[in-house]
Amino acid sequence: MWFLRAPAAVLALVAVALLPSASAKPYPVEAIHHIEEIRQLHNASQVAKRDCGSGTACGYYGQLCCAAGQQCITDANNQAQCTGGGGGWVYSTFIYTETDLVTRTSVYSTFLGATPQATSGCTTAELCGGVCCGSGFYCYDPTAGTCRQIGGGSSPGVIGTLNPSAPLRPTSSTLIVITATGSPTATVPFETPIATGVNGTLVESNQGGGGLSGGAIAGIVIGVILGIILLLLICFYCCAKAAFDSILAIFGLGKRRRRTHEETTYIEEHHHSGGSAAAGGRRWYGQGSSRPSRPPKKEGGGMGGLLGLAAGLGGLAALLGLKRRHDRKHDDKSTTGTDSSYYYSDYTTPPRTLPLPLLTKLFRTFLNTMEKDTMQVDSPAAAAAQLKNADGEIDESLYSRQLYVLGHEAMKRMGSSNVLVAGLRGLGVEIAKNIALAGVRSLTLYDPKPAQLQDLSSQFFLHPDDVGKPRAAVTVPRVSELNPYTPVEEYTGGDLTSDLSQLKQFQVVVLTDTPLKDQIKIADYCHENGIYVVITDTYGLFGTIFTDFGKNFTIGDPTGENVNSGIVADIDSDGLVSALDETRHGLEDGDWVTFTEVKGMEELNNCAPRKIEVKGPYTFSIGDVSGLGEYKGGGQYVQVKMPKIIDFEPFSKQLKKPELLISDFAKFDRPMQLHVGIQALHAFAESHNGEFPRPHNDADAAEVLKLAQDLAGQGEETVELDEKLIKELSYQARGDLSPVAAFFGGMAAQEVLKSVSGKFHPIAQFLYFDSLESLPSTTRSEEQCAPIGSRYDGQIAVLGKEYQEKLGNIKEFLVGAGAIGCEMLKNWAMMGLGAGPNGKIWVTDNDQIEKSNLNRQFLFRPSDVGKLKSDCAAKAVQAMNPDLKGKIVTMQDKVGPDTEHIFNEKFWENLDAVTNALDNVEARTYVDRRCVFFRKPLLDSGTLGTKGNTQVILPHITESYSSSQDPPERSFPMCTLRSFPNRIEHTIAWAREMFDSFFVKGPEIVNLYLTQPDYLGASLKQSGNEKQTLETLRDFLVTEKPLTFDDCIIWARQQFEKNYNHAIQQLLYNFPKDSTTGSGQPFWSGPKRAPDALKFDPSNPTHVTFVEAAAILHAYNYGINPPQNAKKEHYLEVLNDMIVPDFKPDPSVKIQASDSDPDPNAQQTGMDDNDVLNQIIESLPPPKSLAGFKLQPVEFEKDDDTNHHIDFITAASNLRAENYKIEQADRHKTKFIAGKIIPAIATTTALVTGLVNLELYKIVDGKTDIEQYKNGFINLALPFFGFSEPIASPKGKYTGHGGKEVEIDKLWDRFEVHDVTLQEFIGHFEEKGLNIQMVSSGVSLLYASFYPPSKLKDRMPLSMSKLVEFISRKPIPDHQNNVIFEVTAEDQTEEDVEIPYVMVKLQK
Repeated sequence: MWFLRAPAAVLALVAVALLPSASAKPYPVEAIHHIEEIRQLHNASQVAKRDCGSGTACGYYGQLCCAAGQQCITDANNQAQCTGGGGGWVYSTFIYTETDLVTRTSVYSTFLGATPQATSGCTTAELCGGVCCGSGFYCYDPTAGTCRQIGGGSSPGVIGTLNPSAPLRPTSSTLIVITATGSPTATVPFETPIATGVNGTLVESNQGGGGLSGGAIAGIVIGVILGIILLLLICFYCCAKAAFDSILAIFGLGKRRRRTHEETTYIEEHHHSGGSAAAGGRRWYGQGSSRPSRPPKKEGGGMGGLLGLAAGLGGLAALLGLKRRHDRKHDDKSTTGTDSSYYYSDYTTPPRTLPLPLLTKLFRTFLNTMEKDTMQVDSPAAAAAQLKNADGEIDESLYSRQLYVLGHEAMKRMGSSNVLVAGLRGLGVEIAKNIALAGVRSLTLYDPKPAQLQDLSSQFFLHPDDVGKPRAAVTVPRVSELNPYTPVEEYTGGDLTSDLSQLKQFQVVVLTDTPLKDQIKIADYCHENGIYVVITDTYGLFGTIFTDFGKNFTIGDPTGENVNSGIVADIDSDGLVSALDETRHGLEDGDWVTFTEVKGMEELNNCAPRKIEVKGPYTFSIGDVSGLGEYKGGGQYVQVKMPKIIDFEPFSKQLKKPELLISDFAKFDRPMQLHVGIQALHAFAESHNGEFPRPHNDADAAEVLKLAQDLAGQGEETVELDEKLIKELSYQARGDLSPVAAFFGGMAAQEVLKSVSGKFHPIAQFLYFDSLESLPSTTRSEEQCAPIGSRYDGQIAVLGKEYQEKLGNIKEFLVGAGAIGCEMLKNWAMMGLGAGPNGKIWVTDNDQIEKSNLNRQFLFRPSDVGKLKSDCAAKAVQAMNPDLKGKIVTMQDKVGPDTEHIFNEKFWENLDAVTNALDNVEARTYVDRRCVFFRKPLLDSGTLGTKGNTQVILPHITESYSSSQDPPERSFPMCTLRSFPNRIEHTIAWAREMFDSFFVKGPEIVNLYLTQPDYLGASLKQSGNEKQTLETLRDFLVTEKPLTFDDCIIWARQQFEKNYNHAIQQLLYNFPKDSTTGSGQPFWSGPKRAPDALKFDPSNPTHVTFVEAAAILHAYNYGINPPQNAKKEHYLEVLNDMIVPDFKPDPSVKIQASDSDPDPNAQQTGMDDNDVLNQIIESLPPPKSLAGFKLQPVEFEKDDDTNHHIDFITAASNLRAENYKIEQADRHKTKFIAGKIIPAIATTTALVTGLVNLELYKIVDGKTDIEQYKNGFINLALPFFGFSEPIASPKGKYTGHGGKEVEIDKLWDRFEVHDVTLQEFIGHFEEKGLNIQMVSSGVSLLYASFYPPSKLKDRMPLSMSKLVEFISRKPIPDHQNNVIFEVTAEDQTEEDVEIPYVMVKLQK
């Protein structure tokens, strides 16, 4: 928090202010070397070095004064003593709990002087039972005439320790001695010090006591009064200064405040020290103000007041600048670290390192109490809402795919946010569903209106028997099932506008289905009080969204893209940076970079980020580098993400002059018209008892048009209205379509997550969208669109009854029931797709439900884990829409060549359309080819984090999915992975290959040897790596075959030594660190990082994890069960008993030095020593001797955190990174890369499926105009929305008889013939003007024009099917009803013609 970085002067003031109320409370001291800091904090008389006058100073800081005749010594307890003076030490203890929940025992000591010799002839005040107490003494026992030296106010008796801790805060101005102490002499309860002058009996403990004088008490009282007056003056000044700054801010004057960001070990602290007061003191990442997350409780203690007091002091510190920064060079810049990248901002100040670490501990208990007070939860359900599992961490098993989109920091911020969603028709429940799945602290739903039958058109959590019940009451329990970490409750505050102060308990308010006047009232109140607002509504095929995140909203990561980095090849004197080996740097103008490992210009290393200017794909400029010296070599550049700060205007102001984000550039003129038209709809509703215009009612539409025309002329510029567009908006105003709700529901939920996380750029501020192309070509009228008492009335209001019947009779095939599949089925259930008498839906998915699926595949519940996805998804949507019962056929088969007997010709020909919901290219390509073959429309879509795309494939109209190819998967050169990694991605790929080699491929080779006849014969020689395979068999079956689990531990330790020590030493033997290339350049330069061999360290967790995981997986291969609850000590015991061989360099080893060099170890024919191979073969046990023995290859599973797969890969990768001094990756990042995980979030999935189903409307309608269809490309992070017409299928031409030009569709056209003879087949094409040159089927060449007549004599009379069986020597499968032939031909001009394939129909 800011206190921990505040100037020392302010913190000292707070310390003084808190002193009276905490006089007996200890505070931790880091170490004895902070004694100087303690001295600075306390009165000089308490700790400062004393002026002994004629005496002798004694002790660490001269705390003792030895009188004349006394000597200063150190006693047996390591205490300073004055000999000859008597006296002794009193020990005190205090046991307390710090903020890190660690119990500490602190020990303190006080020296009490000896009883002095009494004197006579003293004053009455000094008289003590007939003796006189001298200066510095008091009368201890008048009856005995005993005097005692005045000592510190320490409490008696405690446990001693050799580790010094904090002293007790004194209650007198007398001496306190702080030194290291010895063993305790006694332990007694802590007692409050007794001040001098208090009535009561002084009880002796050991040898002394002490108290406060009257003057000391008076001093304290006066000091407290003066302190209170000072604090009141400070508060007054802060308020006045803040008011003055606010006035300046209104006029754009004054200085911009700066933000700081601190992350501590135990609690996360983000604070904002500037900005507008009206903005609610927003945090740098966009989180709301520090208002309570729950309604404030009436009862409270004084800590709240102290917090306000401390905040006031913090403000004063910031305003007065009590601490000057020492480094003027970086006065306005700093860096802050989060996750895998770090941010840099002109608006932040350097983290101020507290000069007194002691004060950090002093205030941490106080501040942690305040933090806990604001973060406390009211119930176990609310505690779960922190998105954390039982260990206090984010539940990665549930949120893993979303974490790769948002990151841990954003997820934690979301987990402390309370969200209100108002309006629970289709759009509202879609937003609530997506927010609940994402995970926030709490989700509150508001909609007291009774559910209506037409709500069922899109509200998937309403059932027919819920009609008439309050929407919120029936929706809340169903939304709450989605995520156990997100408590969902109903808003109980009554009308939203009757008491706006109730909204302060929320960070975000989402409004749907809300009158415009209420929208204005609520949105403006939220703007003034720092509450984020999202307003969104849909009207049939139209929709709108508005966002207001207040003033100075800070976006920590505007794009969500990974930072670019690379290796520096050169930096010239003008600051031009060249990337190594002409690698594209991927930067853009205005990006920022910093550097590491640069030689010659060392000041660039870890420098403040520099703004770059792109000079080319391989070069960029960093500006002036004068004074930095001459570049000598090396270095890496890393892009630094810059936060972006934007100001939002209130809703009422934006209504008059909106800022628009264009969703479709082909409709550039529509957003402003819709802005006016939707206001006109609200004006109509206000004058018609809250009802929107009736479906397709011309009178209502005319009234809306008139209202819109009046509004269009009220702004600064008159808006030109398209009468047809405004009337269509009126026609559809009561419409409620599930695909449109899905589109805006995904978008709105993502905006909510942006607001509370600061991740990604929000919509600024209005967006309008329509899909009028989805309107059916059938005639719509008021009669067609009038409600009929059906659950589909919301859809009928837009599309009409006739079209609804078409939807019900569609036969659709859904391939995949994962995230997209679930959303697709939900939309179809709401639309009534396939629910008619002739309709049907087939859905297939061979996958089972896993816990990680629950975060975005919302049809599934925890009880479904382990069940088949297709079955559970179908059951869930049939509950949503009972009309689908008996209409969904579930299957569990992959769609591929192996299942063509299931998905046969009859199956495909029965379909109307196909929808892909797949996550891999291979399966999508196969389905695409089948759709092309059977000429079926296909809808394809995919998501990647916040990105998504949709594609529509139409027979004879568009190209297919396979017509374009995705970019190839990124791969790394083997030479780099083997010997010269320079990025963590290299070490992870290497570790993943090691996993396969150790635990998958090796056991598979062994099993082949044991089961395949003559494996060492032909099969082995055909593999091309005979020696390597034989060595693997020897290792697994002879030299390294374990008998016990301890043998597996030994094997794992040997692998550590082999890979991280010996291999590295061998590499350095071949290429010493001082070696050079043929051109004289250092060999270890550029991308080559010189490694260091590792020595196994049993105290290093990564080293031990590698051995543990490798041993367990190796044991699994051999069916050996590890001992239950085997602890680290057992592993170490085994390791201590084993002998690790020393490294001996092998001069015969050759290592490939560059990717461009030939691999010196590549096997060449005849190069292997046959004697060596035969020797290995002879050492192998014959397979017969191992009858029944079989190894268990490991099946890699990334999502099982108990199987040690990712543990092994993470440890193996990080050990190699340690070899090469590469920054290591945590388990989370390693899992992402090694598991090739596709980032996913429910918001993108919902939006994309909405777009897909808008295209499905068009397919069902039978549209053939390619301009009516849209392929979509979206990125919610930017945000970006792009739509384009599909690419038309490729066309070709050839010249036929008589010179006639014939056009063919190269993709969709084909020639279809019956099972004729080859002679008839050739003649058939000659009639079309094509001369056949070659005919083939699969890999069999059946005919060629250059074949001699003798070869063709027997083929020409054969039917085409018999010819295939004759040449291929394989029968045609029974389920196959046709055979495909590829043909090459020439036209009448003897030009080669690219013609479609030929399908021969078999007679069965």
